[in-house]
Amino acid sequence: MKKAIIIIWTFLTIVLLILGIYGYYIQNKIIDIEKRAYQKLTEENKDLIEFIIFGESQE
Repeated sequence: MKKAIIIIWTFLTIVLLILGIYGYYIQNKIIDIEKRAYQKLTEENKDLIEFIIFGESQE
């Protein structure tokens, strides 16, 4: 009985470790996607952002 508990505990620990590593990887992927999307958005709307901040075009 004690051996079965140790085996189950070890299995659950390994599963949680794998899920933690996978979650960290997914979180980093999402952050990278957000950064790229924000960078693309700011590049496309640079004139609009300048107009909102400064009230006139800088050109």
